Amino acid sequence: MTKLRHLIPLALSVAFATNAHAACLTDAQAADLVANYLARIPAANIENLSDADGACTRAKVNALLAPRLGKVVGYKAGLTNPAVQKRFNTDKPVWGKLYEGMVLQSGATVEAAFGARPLYEADMLVRVKSAAINQAKTPMDVLEAIDQVIPFIELPDLLVQAPPKLNGAGVGAINVGARLGVAGAPLPVPVL
Repeated sequence: MTKLRHLIPLALSVAFATNAHAACLTDAQAADLVANYLARIPAANIENLSDADGACTRAKVNALLAPRLGKVVGYKAGLTNPAVQKRFNTDKPVWGKLYEGMVLQSGATVEAAFGARPLYEADMLVRVKSAAINQAKTPMDVLEAIDQVIPFIELPDLLVQAPPKLNGAGVGAINVGARLGVAGAPLPVPVL
């Protein structure tokens, strides 16, 4: 009975520790995720990542994507409003990288099955004209550092078998679902 009394707490602590928190994907898991991305096949779910583990996984995924997709041409913000954040159990936005082959020009044709879990969204791109944006304190400071707003039909890919199981860090880990998008004609930002 004494042996059993010691084993039960040990078994419970192991069970709670493994269910409560996932870890940064291993190099092999990140490689599998990218292989699925490239093949447009849903990947295994990534659940319960901490912010640090999501950032670690995103770094591994981006290191594997870069040689295949080219240079970084911009960044993608995701989960930028409270309603979407709540859906993914977070209270903050996440970010990912956009690579040169992801931004298509107006008139481009894209396959309906362009991703593993393809979506579409009306969105926009902005072109930053000045590094002053990094010191912006007000919305006007941000606006003054932008010179173009570009209509954008975003074609994200949530990649995993069950996207509702992702938390905010998991969305970040899959590079915020960055896959493709079609850019329209740039509009100049008015000088106020």
